[in-house]
Amino acid sequence: MMQYFKTILNMNLTLTVLILIVSTLCSLAFYSKWMNKWEGIIQHPKSEYDYIIVGAGTAGCVLASRLSSESHASVLLIEAGGVPNWLSSVPLAAPLLQGSQSECDWAYRTLPQKHSSWGLKDQVSAWPRGRGLGGSGQINYMVHSLGHPNDFKHWEENGAKGWGLSSMQTYLDKLEGSCMPTTCGIKNGICHKTTEKVTVTREAVTGVELDSGVRITARQEVVLSAGSINTPQILLRSGIGPRQHLDSLGIPVVSDLPVGMNLHDHMNMPLYVSIDAPYSVTIDKIKSVQQIWDYFFHGKGLFATTAVLASATLVPDAGLILFGLGSADEKILKDIANYKSDTFQGLFPLSHNSSQEGFVLLATCLTPQSRGRLWLNVSHLEGPPIIEPNYLSHSHDIPCMIKAINLAEKLVRTKAFQKLGAQLHLPVLSECRNLIPDVRDLLYLECIIRTAAVTAYHPGGTCKMGSLQNNSTVVDNLLRVHGVQGLRVMDASILPTPLSGHPNSVLIAMADRASSFILNTP
Repeated sequence: MMQYFKTILNMNLTLTVLILIVSTLCSLAFYSKWMNKWEGIIQHPKSEYDYIIVGAGTAGCVLASRLSSESHASVLLIEAGGVPNWLSSVPLAAPLLQGSQSECDWAYRTLPQKHSSWGLKDQVSAWPRGRGLGGSGQINYMVHSLGHPNDFKHWEENGAKGWGLSSMQTYLDKLEGSCMPTTCGIKNGICHKTTEKVTVTREAVTGVELDSGVRITARQEVVLSAGSINTPQILLRSGIGPRQHLDSLGIPVVSDLPVGMNLHDHMNMPLYVSIDAPYSVTIDKIKSVQQIWDYFFHGKGLFATTAVLASATLVPDAGLILFGLGSADEKILKDIANYKSDTFQGLFPLSHNSSQEGFVLLATCLTPQSRGRLWLNVSHLEGPPIIEPNYLSHSHDIPCMIKAINLAEKLVRTKAFQKLGAQLHLPVLSECRNLIPDVRDLLYLECIIRTAAVTAYHPGGTCKMGSLQNNSTVVDNLLRVHGVQGLRVMDASILPTPLSGHPNSVLIAMADRASSFILNTP
């Protein structure tokens, strides 16, 4: 009888917890949709502002905060998406914010790849890009990295004077001290309109034109911070880009510049490792009432993490990320990367076990040499641009990726990981079926990289920064667009070469520095 009452009590407790959780979720959803009226958001901007910033991502928010802190400056921040929904505040939910069904994601797709992506549907890579306040920062995994000192050294050696480590150190230190302005709280207004074109008069930018046809004048400057895809897209629509491409579209050329060129990105090669210890995220744990209770009522537990547990670098170019995912929903992860079913199952052979403990090591070449480009779609100018990352086309990148895989294999063999029962499961992929899975077989390693490596979400370089004498650059060292007055660019598109790590934190510091010399410009 006592056992009977205990069972009833447990059932009632579970039901009570579920009711509380559902009520909380409904309240959050209602608050997000109807009550979340952010201060400063406007639908009908004024006709003139001192500064207009296009794009409320990482860099745009920092710029808006800094520029509007000057009492005399009026600032308009334009963003195509809306405010972050409540789900973006749940760290583990980052994958759910990606894809064509999410209002937070532009959900871009690349062209079919020749040298990579063999195990993806149509050999097309999915490129999530954040849409809404916070930009890609609201759908990423919150990994903090400051790159490597050599990154800044290479920039300066290649003509980006003033962006060496000595110039950046103050801003990087400021960032690490948590004194950086990273919110979109500005005094004059955030406008929810689309990231369309700038208006140019006599080779000087005078303002912006929104998708509604409304034109807004900038008394001082326009700054494009719409990201590595949307910023070059806006420039091209405005007549700033390669003459031959613009002529083919009938767009009058304002400035003949290599906009859209120099596209670079990191790639991640996933390697699954099973363990015998209960230290990872599993489907069964995520579904447990205890984990849901711990997060929504105490702000702790698995939902309070992104499952990214650690990162490592083998100087100068091999990197690893330890993603603590033992088992996961195949459909969610497969669709995010655009994997074919057999590719996903070959990479994660134990994914069917919802209680399986383990982790994924993401092996990365931090210094890829392959370069791609993007351009406007001739048949649909208003639609997304055509993206050609040209992954793994340079001979440097495969050996560099193999070095990262070797680092992963050595890590799994260490005493610390062996105590956990760690076992590396090399991918068994149909594209590589004639090769024996072996970390010593270079042909096998090259095959799995070309088949299953995917984007690390770090596109950059499409508006390269550097000297005007370098004909591969779009903006000068003060981020001014060559040949066009009153227009600057500040986002990942200006990066001359990839950062050796995740770019988000460095972009915050760069935007802070950029705001300083924007304010000091007469």
